[in-house]
Amino acid sequence: MRLVSAYGHGGLLALTVLLTLLFASPVYSQTMEFDLAGRDRVEGGVSSTKRAFLDFDWEADLRLGLLLREPVVSLRFKYDNLDGQVTLPELTERGRSYPTMRYALLTQDLQKEVRLTGVKLRMTFATKIGGRNYQLVDLIADVGATSNPGGWSFNVPGSPDWDELFLEHGRENVFVPEETAKEAWKNGLTLTGVEFEDAELNFYVLHEKYMRGYDRETYRELGVAYERLIEGLNRSYGIDLKNRDPKAWTRAWFDAENKGGMDDREVWWKRVKEFRQHLSKLANLPEKLRTGDNHGPYAQAVEDLERIHSSLSYTTFNYESDGVDPASIPAGAEPKFDGVYEIRKLGNDYWVVDAGTEEKIHEVYEEDFLLNNRLANRSSSCRNNGTVPLEILDLETSDSIILKEFPCTVEKQEADSSYARLSQVTNASDGAVLEFQIVYAKYLRTTGRCWGTKDHYFDSIRVLRLDENLNVISEATRKGERAASAGQICFGRG
Repeated sequence: MRLVSAYGHGGLLALTVLLTLLFASPVYSQTMEFDLAGRDRVEGGVSSTKRAFLDFDWEADLRLGLLLREPVVSLRFKYDNLDGQVTLPELTERGRSYPTMRYALLTQDLQKEVRLTGVKLRMTFATKIGGRNYQLVDLIADVGATSNPGGWSFNVPGSPDWDELFLEHGRENVFVPEETAKEAWKNGLTLTGVEFEDAELNFYVLHEKYMRGYDRETYRELGVAYERLIEGLNRSYGIDLKNRDPKAWTRAWFDAENKGGMDDREVWWKRVKEFRQHLSKLANLPEKLRTGDNHGPYAQAVEDLERIHSSLSYTTFNYESDGVDPASIPAGAEPKFDGVYEIRKLGNDYWVVDAGTEEKIHEVYEEDFLLNNRLANRSSSCRNNGTVPLEILDLETSDSIILKEFPCTVEKQEADSSYARLSQVTNASDGAVLEFQIVYAKYLRTTGRCWGTKDHYFDSIRVLRLDENLNVISEATRKGERAASAGQICFGRG
């Protein structure tokens, strides 16, 4: 196997046209995602793919995460928009040969059976290691069992040891130490490049489907039987059909296909059926035409026809391709990671649960929520010191990452008789991810009776818009009246 770029430069080189980074702030337990894409060429190397090559576009999605605190590498991959040339098996008396044909000339039914297998990508990342702001490390990942062109496929998510995760940049089999790998992971990874580490052309299904489902090679080999028959007829009985037989075997169909595209299987099936009937007539020459006593050449030609018929039927029906059957490669799956958290109600309580391991991580309030795989936790009322605490917790250790206290005042009024509330903000132009509201409620009146009783308040609300580190981006005050249900049980008719 040899890889070259789409522009013909030799060696293990990939032309990468898109690199998109999709993760946010670095956290040790984070899941990191990267979109990759490019256009490359793979050339065949073994006998069944020799002189073949394919140019193709490709995309890949890389996900890195943790499971039980060990690294997990997941990669899905697809390739499409193929061009180049393939090989097709040809049966000869000396064995198989593999002439080439342009990929674009194959039928659509055969085009989809062209595969890439053994694909590995080498990704290069910049990270911080040992106090250095810019250090390069490499990660090699196998894409697993590829699909047909245009289809996505997953690898079997791998879990390498930490000391076999990252390579020193540009080196083979020289891994960075465990602590260095963990430091790089914790500090975050920035993708700087990607190239093909390995790939193979795989025509296993293409060749098998071609030989078993198309009669093209059967027609080609029947040409050998035809030539022997007309030679036997001429030598034994002086019947010269060369260049006179309107139903003679012809190369014209093959030549036309090499310019305009392969005919489908139904066309070849019909051609072979009609040609077999013609051969049967030639092999059953009427007795009145069998003059003289030199019957040997014709009899041998008829015997060769029967042998070729039998051999072709067995060979095509039982044809086994060279190489690896893609169906034997284990299919991949979606990965499971630590740190993919969600809040669930379990019984009467609310818990943060690791979606990968189903482990209960942290008990929370119903109103709490997750922020970049961290827990935003707040008190619903003022404390004795006149503040409302707001805290960001590490979900794995429950340790406090950020703790800030905000005064319980709204326009210089103490709000300790009321409450605080927290909400999440998405896609905000000011960069806010949280809105923290401290509410001062002044009682106004009560209306209604029994279950229809309502208490009316005039709310003064201090609104703080915060970033992910709880820094105040902006502050405002909202005011308005509201009614809260205060239903009471009434006795008698009232």
